[in-house]
Amino acid sequence: MKKFSLFTIGLGLTILMAACTVPEVTGVAPNPGPTSVYATVSAQLTLTARPTISIPTLNLTPVSQTSTVQLIVRTEPPVDPTRSPTLTRIPIPCNLAASNWPTVDITVPDGTRFKPGESFSKTWRLMNAGSCPWTKDYNVVWFSGENFSAARDQGFSYAVSPGGTVDITVDMIAPRQAGIHQSNWKLRDAKGTLFGIGPTGDAPFWVRIEVGETAAAIFTPQPSATVTPTLSTASKGSVELHTGQSINLDTGKVGTGAGDDLSLQKLDANIIQLAAVNGAMLSDFGQKIPTDQDCRNPNLVNSRILSTTLKVDEYLCMRTTQGLPGYIWVKSLVLKDELINLDYLIWAIP
Repeated sequence: MKKFSLFTIGLGLTILMAACTVPEVTGVAPNPGPTSVYATVSAQLTLTARPTISIPTLNLTPVSQTSTVQLIVRTEPPVDPTRSPTLTRIPIPCNLAASNWPTVDITVPDGTRFKPGESFSKTWRLMNAGSCPWTKDYNVVWFSGENFSAARDQGFSYAVSPGGTVDITVDMIAPRQAGIHQSNWKLRDAKGTLFGIGPTGDAPFWVRIEVGETAAAIFTPQPSATVTPTLSTASKGSVELHTGQSINLDTGKVGTGAGDDLSLQKLDANIIQLAAVNGAMLSDFGQKIPTDQDCRNPNLVNSRILSTTLKVDEYLCMRTTQGLPGYIWVKSLVLKDELINLDYLIWAIP
């Protein structure tokens, strides 16, 4: 009886301890459906704190409904690709000579000194700038000034095609008179027509020498036996110049550029002046018509003549940028309109 009781008490304690270690199960949770899962996630997202984002306010000025935008489109006339530009061909004269740059004087440049009666040979180099060949029927001929050569003409030894050059040599003898002497020459075609160099093909080429002094007991000065040629005119005409304008007297063209010889300039409200430009020379002459010798005067300078001293009906001597002499006649001078009317004549003899 006593053993049974102890066994019974131990068994009861064991059962009681096992009951304390087993978790309490109140029931089995049901399997949640999709709707309940979505509801749960939505509730959790709603409870999650969201960051606050500040968006700045932009102050925009509204565009007026009456404002307009103009689009400017420049249009050019259509170009016809099949049409070529029209070119105006300037005819080249048959007979025209030009200096073969950089020099026309191969021998005896201007100012070469010789003793009285000294022999020398002058050589020019010229280019055939015309459209006709220079055949053996062409000649170089004395034109004006002093004739230093025994012969007045000399034929070509060979033909010169257009664009070709030729060296022309003439044997000469210095005059016996001391001083500066010049002989002018031109070319002559088979028909006897004279031509030369310059813008109009009418100016001669020349030889200019200086003969030194010598004792009278050895050399007796003698007058130069020359034939006075007919003067050839390089250009002539009338022109009206306004202040700021200029003229090339060798060609008669107004406002041509670097070759201009004469310019009308304004100094102030009441004074204008006539000025030689680009190395040309100008001087008062007087009331009578000057000769070519008058206007070859070495005292000519690059001068300016004020309207306060310039007189109507007065003649002025001129030396152009090409070294050609000539004169100007003042026809009228109108200060209020700042203009002058001139007649001019330029000789083809340097």
